[in-house]
Amino acid sequence: MDPATRAVAEDLLEALSESADASVKAMFGGYCVYLEGKVVALVCNGSIFVKRSQADHELEGWATLDTVYPGARLAWRRPDGVVRFLPDRGGLPYAACR
Repeated sequence: MDPATRAVAEDLLEALSESADASVKAMFGGYCVYLEGKVVALVCNGSIFVKRSQADHELEGWATLDTVYPGARLAWRRPDGVVRFLPDRGGLPYAACR
């Protein structure tokens, strides 16, 4: 596992753990992120890919739809280097992962 991916996964886990039951597990060449026992995101190559959900509208214009690897389902790719949500985004990190 590359150090950038591990660092992003650890930062994301710390941010999510402040308000929810979160965990990460190494798999798929990256990390699978669980929130309250459900898969909500993958961290691969230093980027966060949030699973699509009913909260998609909260990520529009801030994240882009992309695939983790060719042939995978579309997921919201968060801007690189951004782990915590900004207050003016309405607490996006947690809301977007539900």
